[in-house]
Amino acid sequence: MRTCVITAASNMTDATFGVLCDKARAKFGEDIQFQRIADDSVIGGFIMELDGTVYDLSIKTQLDLMKQRMVYEEGQE
Repeated sequence: MRTCVITAASNMTDATFGVLCDKARAKFGEDIQFQRIADDSVIGGFIMELDGTVYDLSIKTQLDLMKQRMVYEEGQE
């Protein structure tokens, strides 16, 4: 059995977590057990780690990427 770790803000509902688990099973197979980690620095969205691959759909990462782009573009002027 494989383990999938889902990290999300503590306000993620059990229903939303259940939907994520169902979607992951549909895409990657039924032989997955899930571990849930609450981390409010994620802000929103989630980070899923399965089979050594990280799927980062968190708001925090999106904000960090926007910041990096802004700094890069500022340096190009």
